[in-house]
Amino acid sequence: MVNLPYLSEEAFGRDMSWRKIKDPTIKLSLTLQHLPAQRLINIQCSISGMKDLTAQSLGLSLVVAENNIKDAQLTPTGVDTNYIHRHVMRSFVTGTQGDAIQPIVSGASNTYNYTTTYQADWNPDQLSIIAFVHQMGGDNVVIQTVEKKL
Repeated sequence: MVNLPYLSEEAFGRDMSWRKIKDPTIKLSLTLQHLPAQRLINIQCSISGMKDLTAQSLGLSLVVAENNIKDAQLTPTGVDTNYIHRHVMRSFVTGTQGDAIQPIVSGASNTYNYTTTYQADWNPDQLSIIAFVHQMGGDNVVIQTVEKKL
């Protein structure tokens, strides 16, 4: 859950502009290796500290998402049977609450490695891995996120 208050549509744009210029506390990057014959994805997630985040318990969550899935969608005008869905979460690579990670120290990096498989009916050309670092427990504030296409 991203810790954002409810904002009107007008206020949302102003608030997001401010958040984009806020200095990041970590740099998050993904390296992917795809083995199509096995429907396997090797994932390397690197977390580099830009500020110390040692006073809080942090977690890393990884998900597989798929774009351009055609399926029914209820819209204000009725059911659209040709709706194209984007960013459909297909599976967690980590546990649903994320995996605990080492405290983040400015200037230091940690790397976490994962392997996952995807189902035969998923389109690998439309798959992405999304990683996010978040606080563990409490309100699970998201600190940084990154997405990489397979």
